[in-house]
Amino acid sequence: MVMLSGQAEAAGGGVVARILDVMAADSISAVYQAVFQFPRRIVVGYEALARFPDPQDYPVSQWFRDAAEAGLAISLEIAAIRRALDALSSLPADQWLAINASPQTLCSPQLHALLESQDMSRVVLELTEHSRIADYGHLLRMLAPLRQAGARIAIDDVGAGYASFQHVLELKPDIIKLDKALTRGLQTDPVKQALVRALVAFADEVDALIIAEGVETIDELDALCSHGITCLQGYHLARPAPLTAVVGSLS
Repeated sequence: MVMLSGQAEAAGGGVVARILDVMAADSISAVYQAVFQFPRRIVVGYEALARFPDPQDYPVSQWFRDAAEAGLAISLEIAAIRRALDALSSLPADQWLAINASPQTLCSPQLHALLESQDMSRVVLELTEHSRIADYGHLLRMLAPLRQAGARIAIDDVGAGYASFQHVLELKPDIIKLDKALTRGLQTDPVKQALVRALVAFADEVDALIIAEGVETIDELDALCSHGITCLQGYHLARPAPLTAVVGSLS
């Protein structure tokens, strides 16, 4: 038992060291996936996605899971967000940038300090469906000054589970992002179609924007547009790309 405990401690130390090393080396990068508005098919914004060394051997999601277990989640997210924000000065002024953050990071003084120098009217703070929120009241209070400065709040993965609907009801987001599970095969699934229609009607009632994620085929695109969704992202439209490629495509 002592040997197993020692092995576990060594493994944990290796995880912490790897996370600290990637932050110290500033080797976190970002790619950006465009969000298109239809029917004009113009880019209105980008979602920033973190990238780490050796992505095939160690996926992005595992980095953040390990950081959470090691008590380094906020530090790693802040490092990723700092790199993502590099894009704002290079993108056209009429395009926004969405950054992903956990509830803990959204409440952190480090994030608020980082955002002080940004044009918040161009920033979307995106909360994933899988994020657990223990105290909605506290989160709303911490989000209030960011919203007053112009930031918009988005709830990711809506439709993937109960938590996403709870987030929508409690946080009253500016943007509702439909999970790819609803996008997949929408054109042939009447149950999904009914739920999408209901969410579109709800968004209209509360003055929220809907963005459909995971659009991978022309049939899915046509089905989503036919249900009144005008903002979409997915591989059929554009894959995530480094900032240099994004800026190059604008010239």
